[in-house]
Amino acid sequence: LIEAKKIRIEEKIEPDLPDIAADSVRMGQVLSNLLGNAIRFTPEGGTISLSADSIGNDVQVKISNSGPAICGEHLRHLFERYWQAKE
Repeated sequence: LIEAKKIRIEEKIEPDLPDIAADSVRMGQVLSNLLGNAIRFTPEGGTISLSADSIGNDVQVKISNSGPAICGEHLRHLFERYWQAKE
């Protein structure tokens, strides 16, 4: 889908990130969902940026895209289970 939509991927992963205590399967699901949404909402020829940085003993991961932003009224629902904005 990335190739079909001609989406450019930019990644900035800090070398030597610290190990974190997390459920690797669940983290994989979360990151896969975020990346899938970024691909889905990035227009043809757009860009997806991935970054991972260490903040003390923690790791901060960011996924952003050049697609439309989430409507302000939907932000309060963002982490509700099974909630999905209408396209």
